[in-house]
Amino acid sequence: MKSIDDLNYIRDKIETWYRKVPVAFLRAESKELLGYDIEDSGVPREMQGGDPDEEGYVEWKIIPSKINELEIRDLEKEYNIQFPDIYKAYLLSYCHLGLSIKIGDRHVFLPEIPSDYPLKEIKSQLNNWRPLVNAGFIPFGEYEDGWGPVCFDAKSKNNDYSIIWFEHEELFSNDFEECANFEILKRNICLGFRELIESIC
Repeated sequence: MKSIDDLNYIRDKIETWYRKVPVAFLRAESKELLGYDIEDSGVPREMQGGDPDEEGYVEWKIIPSKINELEIRDLEKEYNIQFPDIYKAYLLSYCHLGLSIKIGDRHVFLPEIPSDYPLKEIKSQLNNWRPLVNAGFIPFGEYEDGWGPVCFDAKSKNNDYSIIWFEHEELFSNDFEECANFEILKRNICLGFRELIESIC
């Protein structure tokens, strides 16, 4: 499934981002110290980069991904989708607690991949936007701060699907659950995940 070149490329991009991002962006609540359940957000013990402060906040670190190729195949089968190969390499690269990628003057936010429940947010997006999935769009991120889902356009004619987004209000004002033509609502971002991840730094 994975290409070693793709995997090394993604790892290099994430490592570079991690070295450059301000430390304040890497601070979150310690899941262990505060007694959070596995389903809750927070920093799992093995992703903590030091000791939590008196308020329970701690710097998180990237660690090798806990997702394997079989889990990706099972996820694709469950939702009847096919991820681009470069995105599969991304899932196999690192656990993290939130990557943001600047495209022009806007941001694309990728879901957290915590070590103790790595597919939680990815599955949540696929479930929350099931009508989009059924229409050939694969949600995998968020545009700006809650503006709408970022998706792969699985109908685009290349292995690394074009990336688009839908504005929340437009989806729901057009009867989201019954919408027959999402094509008229989609907004282009870039040609594919490789182009998107290239902008991470």
